[in-house]
Amino acid sequence: MKQSVYYQGLCGKKWGIWDVQQNQWQFDICEDTPMLATARLFQKIGPNARKERRYEPRQLPEKKVSQVSCGGGST
Repeated sequence: MKQSVYYQGLCGKKWGIWDVQQNQWQFDICEDTPMLATARLFQKIGPNARKERRYEPRQLPEKKVSQVSCGGGST
C-alpha cells in the first residue's frame, strides 16, 4: 500500500479491519483511511494489536459499508 493511501485514503472509500486467519471482517470498524482503521483497532484491543499480524486494514465493499455504522455524525 502506498504511503499516501495509508495516510490520506481514497476518495469515497471506507476502510475496515480484515482477519486474515478467519477470512472475515472484524470489530465493525469503518474509517476514512487505513491509518484511522488501524488506530481504531488499537483502541478496541489495546497494544496487543501490534503483535497480531492477523489483522490488516482493507477497503470495505459497498454492501459492508451499508451494514456498518460509519462515522460522519453531527456534532
